Amino acid sequence: MRTTGAMGAAVALAVGALAIGGAGCGSGGSSETSAAASDRAPALAAATKRVEAAKAEPRFTFDGPAFDPSAARGKSVFTIPVTSNIPFAVEIGQRFRDKAREFGIEVTDFPNQGTPNEWSRGIDQAISEHADAIVLNLGARPELLEPSLARARRAGIKIIDTHYYQYPNSAVREGVVDAEVYAPFNAAAELLADYAFVSTEGDLRLLVMTANDSKPSPGMVEAIRARLRELCGDDSCLADVVSIPQAKWSTDMKAAVQSALVKNPKINYVVPLYDVGLIGGAAGVLAAGRSGKVKMASFNGSPDAMKLIQTGDVAEMDIGESADWVAYATLDQTLRVLSGNDPIPDGDNNEKIALRIFDDSNIDETGTPPQIDRGYGEAYRDGYDEIWSGGR
Repeated sequence: MRTTGAMGAAVALAVGALAIGGAGCGSGGSSETSAAASDRAPALAAATKRVEAAKAEPRFTFDGPAFDPSAARGKSVFTIPVTSNIPFAVEIGQRFRDKAREFGIEVTDFPNQGTPNEWSRGIDQAISEHADAIVLNLGARPELLEPSLARARRAGIKIIDTHYYQYPNSAVREGVVDAEVYAPFNAAAELLADYAFVSTEGDLRLLVMTANDSKPSPGMVEAIRARLRELCGDDSCLADVVSIPQAKWSTDMKAAVQSALVKNPKINYVVPLYDVGLIGGAAGVLAAGRSGKVKMASFNGSPDAMKLIQTGDVAEMDIGESADWVAYATLDQTLRVLSGNDPIPDGDNNEKIALRIFDDSNIDETGTPPQIDRGYGEAYRDGYDEIWSGGR
């Protein structure tokens, strides 16, 4: 694993070194390569600065107005995860429930396998049990549930959608939901581009694995494209973009990555947008015979994926989010609407959920093996508790 060395080399290059050592495609020490490296030194310096900043323990920067949530006491909430098969969604739901109970709120989770029919049944059950709010955990697709959500709203139920949309989203403005917790998908995508560029010392040929049927994915791909144009001056750093349906990531990722690497041997970095693709993707790199020549990075901070950084040779970085932090942000919006306060309005990452880069330099802060909520500090808990302190 070469993360620390690659970053150090990038810093050296950014302050004036002309030689690039090894990992990138076409890096042979020629005068042409050295000149190109020199031309990209300012971009490397900027990308390295962003990467290094994102490795630090996150600060709590949310500055929403403090309020008294006591009017929410005694109310009930239904949580409907996008699917009960995603550990990140399950963790958010459990932590949301545990914290909500401190405010006297009873939470019922509606387990499901990720189909709109099940989500609709969950909404109908919430209506029949006279819930006060429904939380669509990790975005149980409100755009597919408008008739069901309209029934719930007519019954006086508040709808909170969490961690599925990158702002802007029209659901709130169209009266489909009452409050949103936006997710920093595009910010994560930009950091993925930065990291791959720095890791390859500016000589990047990137393969992006996406899922066109996932709402955030097209925007994330465009964010990567835009950042790479900024860094590379053109589209030369982006080798290919391959889409696999979400439901097939666990079964088809290995073959898709292997095929792309065989088709284009200049690819030297692979980014699956979500880290459920790291395991299959790493297997694809090995199957293509590209171990030691191709590295990978991704987004979500799932323990199984981050373990690959500790133990493997292909995956070198994962951008993590704390499930507990997302649960706190979701509870903030829920408490606001249940207590008669205005929700935090639309805005890019409106609850300021933080991201953190984990690689060789700091992965052990997550535990051995990694835990889903280690490595993010305590500042967000203290910050939200202070915002909500009027009700206790």
